[in-house]
Amino acid sequence: MKFKLAPLAPIALASLLALAGAAHAQPQTYKIAYIDPLSGPFANVGELMLMHTQYAIEDINAKGGVLGGTKLQLLQFDSKLSAQESQSALQAAIDQGAKAIVTGGSDSSVVTALVQSVARWNQRNPGKELIVLNHSSIDPEMTGKGCSFWHFQTEANTAMKMKALANYIKKTPDVKKVYLLNQDYAHGKQWASYGRQLVGLARPDIQFVGEALHPIGRVKDFAPYIANVKQSGADSVITGNWGQDMTLLLKAAGDAGYNLRYFNHSAGSVPGTVTAVSQAKRASSPGWPSGIRARPTRRRSMHWPRPTRPRRARTFSRRAST
Repeated sequence: MKFKLAPLAPIALASLLALAGAAHAQPQTYKIAYIDPLSGPFANVGELMLMHTQYAIEDINAKGGVLGGTKLQLLQFDSKLSAQESQSALQAAIDQGAKAIVTGGSDSSVVTALVQSVARWNQRNPGKELIVLNHSSIDPEMTGKGCSFWHFQTEANTAMKMKALANYIKKTPDVKKVYLLNQDYAHGKQWASYGRQLVGLARPDIQFVGEALHPIGRVKDFAPYIANVKQSGADSVITGNWGQDMTLLLKAAGDAGYNLRYFNHSAGSVPGTVTAVSQAKRASSPGWPSGIRARPTRRRSMHWPRPTRPRRARTFSRRAST
């Protein structure tokens, strides 16, 4: 997914890009390949992180580059959310002289395949090693059993994020009935599983009143799913959706006038989602305290209310960031 585009990601990415440039001295330029979806249903996610990467590179170059003058050069490749396309992009990046790969806006299996391919390349080509800078793919296996020396992850993983949400839900008695609605692929199933385990452990009294998986990136109208959620009597939804699947889900709930809490890993980080939240009333993510309400005006612009308990909100944000 995964999801995940935290406010600190551009800062962490800039630091890693600088370190990457320092690790491989080049006389003139150090090439960095960006491999993420730039077309299809999740193009907005890829384009957003591309802008972050471009900003980081421009900032580093404006300050003189790395190693006393080596400038960074960005190469762009469209992964098309496909493992096969990503492997082709990786080979093209290598052929063009890339030394670092920036990725993360694809399925975790796609990013895992890239990390594995880079590890094999490095083993066969000593002195020409590449590194992978992962901004958003958050499968715990990538830093667990599948950990690679050549892989650097700037985002908290799925288990960490769900633990933060579970800690918050534990102190929120208004959350009583939860529906699990997720994308039908590895990340969505993992998010649902961790939701049941960690939230259930934190709040044994909570009822899980329903669960559904939907095709990733192919649902245009979530109204039928929202109808099922409403029929279940849920007051909250745990969803690992990201990109347009999150935006359209919230829009459908807003159109139906159904007021729910949403517990998600990166709800407010993609353009369009915040506007959808203004219609759906509430949303929660590990970097966004629960109970934030937004009300749409006639022009559908956003007006954020004054926080009634800022101390509590700050505490949640700190916990979610650890």
